[in-house]
Amino acid sequence: LKTGEELSAVAKTNPQVIHGDDVISRIGFTQKQKENLEILQREIINTLNEIIKETTQRAKINRSNIYETVIVGNTCMHHLFLGLNPSNIAPSPYIPVIKESLSLKARDIPELALKPSVNVYMLPNISAFVGADIVAGILSTSMWREDKIILFVDLGTNGEMVLGSKERLWTCSTAAGPAFEGARISTGMRAAEGAIYKVKIDNKFITYKAIKDGKVRGICGSGLINLIAEMLKWGLINKSGKLINREECNPELSEEIRNRIIKGQKGNKFLLVKGKETENGKPIYITQRDIREVQLAKAAIYAGIKILLKEVNISPEDIQKILLAGAFGNFIDKESAIRMGLIPQLPLKKVESVGNAAGRGAEIVLLSEKTRKICEKISKDIKYIELSSRTDFQEEF
Repeated sequence: LKTGEELSAVAKTNPQVIHGDDVISRIGFTQKQKENLEILQREIINTLNEIIKETTQRAKINRSNIYETVIVGNTCMHHLFLGLNPSNIAPSPYIPVIKESLSLKARDIPELALKPSVNVYMLPNISAFVGADIVAGILSTSMWREDKIILFVDLGTNGEMVLGSKERLWTCSTAAGPAFEGARISTGMRAAEGAIYKVKIDNKFITYKAIKDGKVRGICGSGLINLIAEMLKWGLINKSGKLINREECNPELSEEIRNRIIKGQKGNKFLLVKGKETENGKPIYITQRDIREVQLAKAAIYAGIKILLKEVNISPEDIQKILLAGAFGNFIDKESAIRMGLIPQLPLKKVESVGNAAGRGAEIVLLSEKTRKICEKISKDIKYIELSSRTDFQEEF
């Protein structure tokens, strides 16, 4: 805490995915039986305890020396962590139990593996679907004090967007679905070891890169966007999103590429990786359904961006910088994101990946109590746009 140096970092998959791919499914799970809320709370606390154990071991420090912790997350996760019923988040008018910041003690959180006297600070939420993770992202990217007009996009199951400058910030959230996190994709996975994150197609061959260069296990969201953008470039997917037949292919494409298109009863599929190159020996395909899932996610994100632009009364050309956040933003190919219409067409130098902006925001708040006041001001001053009540969102979508 004196130097601000990060000693260790650990990431884990959310254990609650077994109850649903998205927050609405998990909220539904809490409503089925009274004890289900406790189950979800226990799962997240157990995972945090594992993270605490691993980070302290890696950093070679004693857990009993921890005396301050900061927690950020989306509004639903915030409620589940605290054991608060999130039922009113899902239906209109989408009301969270609490939006304000909280200063607690570890003893207030059941089974949290820290000394009872440890301070636990939770950043404020903005709305039911824009949480403390976005507040932390706004803080860490300095959007709140920038003269430039910036568009911040956090891509996940929910796509959260923030637009503005130090004069005023606007935000909205759209249900992009879990495609960007690799869920509901036939061979999808999160951005972890063995996930394909980059794909290149030329007229003769297809090449790809996997995280940590190990045996391929699947494809993550950034790889999916990269692949679809490449397929669009070569006309393998038409503008409506249809995966074409072999005989419709661009004559410049080699047999090697054409033969990767396989006809199926439920639409075509495209062979990305042969079985001999994968960890489990099974080939990796992208199916017509996978492409539709990405189309839905992409349409939701871009429609949200267009509503924000309309609200602020500016055109895409007025945006001076686009920030892509989240694990997804770390690996995404900026050119691919523009080509498939996920983000506005700006020069590549104006598009920046900011990675785990929420985690960095949490670190800043851990190091400086003064920034807690800034976060509280951000959450109160930002203008939240509820998209579900807007007919123009449906039209844009």
